Amino acid sequence: MPIATFYSNSPGPLADGTSYHQRGDFCAAPRYIPLGSQLLVRNLSNGRRLVVTVRDRGNFGRNVIDLPSRSFSRLAGRGWRERGVVKIAYHVMSKPKKRSRA
Repeated sequence: MPIATFYSNSPGPLADGTSYHQRGDFCAAPRYIPLGSQLLVRNLSNGRRLVVTVRDRGNFGRNVIDLPSRSFSRLAGRGWRERGVVKIAYHVMSKPKKRSRA
């Protein structure tokens, strides 16, 4: 079963070259889903849903999506910091378009 975990926002750059402070969207850091993909993530405990964009890489297994505090708090709700992990379902809504080589 997939899970989402919380990690703190670091001041350094993300894997896509941006930083948390440059982005207004909700982002995520799965290990295997392509950067730039959009995911619909649903918390199985409370039904909350959130659309996130893959901007970084997590360092866990295939069924783990790391979320920064802003995204995780919106998805998990009250007591999110104490919880730290939630069971989720996710769907890849879109993947980035491949660039053609000229």
